[in-house]
Amino acid sequence: MQLNSRLSILALRITEVLKGRARMSFASRVKIVALIGIFSISSIAPAISTKSTHEQRSQSSKCSPYIFLGMSGSGQKGANEETGIVRELGPEVASLFGALNMTEEFKGKITYDPIEAYRAIGIPGYSNDVWKDTAKFLNSLKTDATNSLMSTFISYANDCPESKFIVAGFSQGAYAAHYLITELEKSEPQKLRKILGVVLLANPANPKQGIISYFDRNRSNSTNSRNSSVTLLSSLCTALKITTLGKACQDLDTSSLPKVESKDLLPSPTQVNVYSYYQKYDLVADTSRVMSISNLTREVLSVRELNKTKSIVPSKSGVVGEVAIGISNALIKGKNIHTSYCPASGEFAPKNLKKRSACNSQVNREFLEGSVNYIRKQLSTSTS
Repeated sequence: MQLNSRLSILALRITEVLKGRARMSFASRVKIVALIGIFSISSIAPAISTKSTHEQRSQSSKCSPYIFLGMSGSGQKGANEETGIVRELGPEVASLFGALNMTEEFKGKITYDPIEAYRAIGIPGYSNDVWKDTAKFLNSLKTDATNSLMSTFISYANDCPESKFIVAGFSQGAYAAHYLITELEKSEPQKLRKILGVVLLANPANPKQGIISYFDRNRSNSTNSRNSSVTLLSSLCTALKITTLGKACQDLDTSSLPKVESKDLLPSPTQVNVYSYYQKYDLVADTSRVMSISNLTREVLSVRELNKTKSIVPSKSGVVGEVAIGISNALIKGKNIHTSYCPASGEFAPKNLKKRSACNSQVNREFLEGSVNYIRKQLSTSTS
């Protein structure tokens, strides 16, 4: 399905929510729109093959002075068009390793490990099994990503007592890095001293605004305990049924779906100084701003102004159409911001031209400068 067609469907869904529920409170409408919009925009992202290449890594990370544990974003690992470190870490995390390896403090002393067991499953696209694919994706994010990083770190920490670790992740990888630190704080705090720094880029578990935090706060009001397995897809279907758009859910047997692992909201780390970077209105890391009343109003007014000369809103839909397209624009911009952290040129830029065109070198430089300065400061503090 073409992108424009998908956006038309999204706009139609949002229009029906806003138009067909006069007795529904505005806050309820925004919540439903968020569920529909976030799920739909996520589905627009193309799924990328993540089959393991079993290639020999470019270098051995065993017990070097500094070990960089890098976690790519969803669908990035093993992307067919990429090679070397970009194929293993993704362009964002690879560029951070490259920047550190050019500094006087780390050059020739730092090696990386891309966490071989980490699959970085891509966001599912449209298919007949979209619900099952989404359940598998969420389970991969909450179990596969977190467990693979935890087991790799523990193994290194036991085998390399003199090494220091830098843990960095983008998007799904940032969630795993965040989880690692909070789990170590609870279960093995003595191992935290081995971690020099943690860099979270566009973290979906950002406690206040991240998309995973949003879903975990808005799980269906189940009578089950918080620790029981909760199917997030059921709450999505509930939202769709409320808006009379439940055709996608009519044949959904939730009992046959893979259950989505339920985890408590990840708290902010308290024993490790973490560097978290994301751009405002990033759909993954900054959901509350994307869906804020002020931002949506700004987008709707922009549509209204553009409509005066371009006639982009069907005349029959009027204000409702302006609101629907405005919300769609806000979500699309949020998704585009999330894909802009990579360098647009140089060694670590994506080879795929379409993906490279989304990269923003200025944003990448800002991310690298902040991250490198933070890690240098951490090193200085640890050796003083």
